[in-house]
Amino acid sequence: MEIIKNTLLSGALMVAMSTNTVMAGDDWYVSTTLSGVLGSYSDSTFRNDVMSANFLLNADYLENVSFAVGYNGSNVDFKDPIEDIKQTAFAGRFQYHIYSDALGGRLTTQLVYHSVSNDDTTKLTDGVDVIAPKLAFLNFKKDLYLDVGFSKSDYPNNSNLTVKQFAPTFGFAFNDSTDWLNIKAYLIKSSDKDLSQGEDSFSSVDVKWTHWLGSNAILGIDNFSIGVLGGKRIFAVDNDALAVYNLADIQKGAASFGVTWKIRDEYEITTILGLSKFENLTSNVVNAYTQQYLYLSLKKNWE
Repeated sequence: MEIIKNTLLSGALMVAMSTNTVMAGDDWYVSTTLSGVLGSYSDSTFRNDVMSANFLLNADYLENVSFAVGYNGSNVDFKDPIEDIKQTAFAGRFQYHIYSDALGGRLTTQLVYHSVSNDDTTKLTDGVDVIAPKLAFLNFKKDLYLDVGFSKSDYPNNSNLTVKQFAPTFGFAFNDSTDWLNIKAYLIKSSDKDLSQGEDSFSSVDVKWTHWLGSNAILGIDNFSIGVLGGKRIFAVDNDALAVYNLADIQKGAASFGVTWKIRDEYEITTILGLSKFENLTSNVVNAYTQQYLYLSLKKNWE
């Protein structure tokens, strides 16, 4: 684990340090994204609201190798007398692409490492390490996508809890590639059900539909998306968003609506409105609550 951690973070640091050189080279494609989330909780026994800020730097070389480094800082406001939690998370991602005429597409091997730390007085969600490999396939027409992802999350301050996640994905384009449907399953196994709300196995399905509009679309919208999550999951890992959900509550469904604008192929602005249902079991009392959130991001493509 430590070797993989150091390798990924060293590679991500090299990308960050060489950004100026990268942006000047024709062989590199670089993008940076700044984003933030504002959220509030309804009917929660413990939580009031949450705020977070994120930074992502991604660099691709000759469409063969890709590095990314991500940072997240968040603050969860709790009801008295529980102290607020401030959290920082770092992630490093490495991808290597292989192009195959025999398979008719591109194979991608990916490895992601997450490190999460916070000032939670219980220490239960502090010092989290996640390692996540993935194998993906995208055909040359870019209308079919498959992947098989795995992650192992270690919670050393929570009785050495280990959470393993298997997450296969199937995606395809239709309607002359103006629409894309992405279906992702989350199969999660906890090493100790007493530390995961009394259950050791969780399953859920995340479905997202994206529609691209033409150049003369209303309000200059490039695309919009609708997402729905069904089932149950806990301690989930989302390597597309480079996010670790180390909240020890069960997520029991979610829905979101997002819109993206493009400005001269140089900037992308995205806003997402979302709703998530959670359940927490404390002292044999179930607290069902809802989180509402607004996500905003600005992406800059450096060419």
